[in-house]
Amino acid sequence: MSFDIKTDAVDIYEYIVSRASNYTPTIDIGPGGNRPIQMIYAGYEFDQEGWFALIFDRRSDAAHDGEWTRYLRENTLERPHWARTALRAGKSFSRSLGEMIVDVLRRAERDGVFSGLPLAIGYWMGIEEFNGSFGWDSQTGDGQPD
Repeated sequence: MSFDIKTDAVDIYEYIVSRASNYTPTIDIGPGGNRPIQMIYAGYEFDQEGWFALIFDRRSDAAHDGEWTRYLRENTLERPHWARTALRAGKSFSRSLGEMIVDVLRRAERDGVFSGLPLAIGYWMGIEEFNGSFGWDSQTGDGQPD
């Protein structure tokens, strides 16, 4: 499979819709137990395997602290073609993926995809590339590539 960022955006959006519509607090695998969702966290990796993850963080002190990485197995959409594309694309690939994911998360929020979730007042969204090459936070709007 070759890389088409628009196709990946559609796939990720559909995955987010599926995760949100099938969310059950007692079954969902993520940090924080059965409390309201403090942070909707997206992660991705493209160097070795290629995947996108969506984690609902219910910890009262949810933060960009790497805790999300403990819940990958249950919350991942495989994207193996990202690893093949990254070899050819170079450093700009991480930023391209990160910016696309930011756009998809914002669109999902605007479309009300998260409205049926038990969201905490003031919930926020975050993104991190697994190896630290890109990060974004909805509270600050910052995207920080390395």
